[in-house]
Amino acid sequence: MRPALRESRPRTAVAASAVSLLAFFYLTVGAVGFLRFGAQTQGDCLQNFSPTDASAGIARVAVALTALSAFPMQHFPARGILHRLWRLLVDRAVSTRPPTARPAGLSTLFLLLEPVGWVGVTLPLALVLGSDLSFVFELSGALVVNGVVFLVPAALLLALRRSRHLAVAFLLLGASLTVSGTFISIDEKIRAARAEVTDLASRGGARGYVYAE
Repeated sequence: MRPALRESRPRTAVAASAVSLLAFFYLTVGAVGFLRFGAQTQGDCLQNFSPTDASAGIARVAVALTALSAFPMQHFPARGILHRLWRLLVDRAVSTRPPTARPAGLSTLFLLLEPVGWVGVTLPLALVLGSDLSFVFELSGALVVNGVVFLVPAALLLALRRSRHLAVAFLLLGASLTVSGTFISIDEKIRAARAEVTDLASRGGARGYVYAE
């Protein structure tokens, strides 16, 4: 790492600028979408536009490209962590030596098995969740954001043996928000699915009744 990057001040400035820029764009798009469609705003505001709208079509392509670009970027750190766990398990299984602190390079077997397992887990989740981005954001917020904001800092404080009372408070708050947020997100999804099934059933019954008449 370059000496200039070792200082915390430049990294803090870059992180703050990036988060501020993203927050500005998210808030702007969300506010404009709600002002345009009001109570009819969908979780994915692009669903409010016609499938034949050229501008919305370009925006959908941009969202797809963003998702395709984000997938490998999010997978890269996860692969590093999984490889470290892989090496620790292999070292313990094949040798009585203590596991190495810095694992060796990626093995061919790991490079073949890990992507298959990763896609095998994420693809069914994507198929189940479908295109309901609002539910995806709610669930990821409950599972990931709470962990990053509350659970990870609490774990670091406990590891450093600092502010244990604050760490315990963060753990309790993060765990409660994670459990409650996940439950609420899934419960709302189930209620919406039941309402959709009931609506379809009632429409089918009405059509059958009209046809019988």
